[in-house]
Amino acid sequence: ISAGFFMAVCYAGSLALLFVLLRETLVGVFATPGDDFSAVLAIGAPMMIGMGTYLIADGLILVSSGVLRGAGDTRWLMLTSMIVHIVMLLVQLTVILYLQLPPLVSWWVFVATLLINAAIYLRRVLGVRWRQPERLARVMAE
Repeated sequence: ISAGFFMAVCYAGSLALLFVLLRETLVGVFATPGDDFSAVLAIGAPMMIGMGTYLIADGLILVSSGVLRGAGDTRWLMLTSMIVHIVMLLVQLTVILYLQLPPLVSWWVFVATLLINAAIYLRRVLGVRWRQPERLARVMAE
């Protein structure tokens, strides 16, 4: 388990570092010569920081969900994923439609919900409930 987390964090962390350090250059790839690109850069550059955070959270989610699926904890994973994604949708609807906040706020709310999702999955992986011998025996019997 720890090797998977280490690899995910190192890989995602390396990309996140590139996204943060080279954010203006990476966003600038989409600039049209001769046009004013400052408005796009003003939104895109901060979004790249969120993208780096997203990568790390996604890596943790992928490894955690793989561990839990492999251990047969699929029901908990499915229910939790459904609940988190429904809450994520409702929060985004509130932020975008009702509060009418700017796109950067919506993006950071999305990144925050991914971090919360990663924390929930990590808490489950680091816990002992899914490691109970009876649960693991059922998976091994299949």
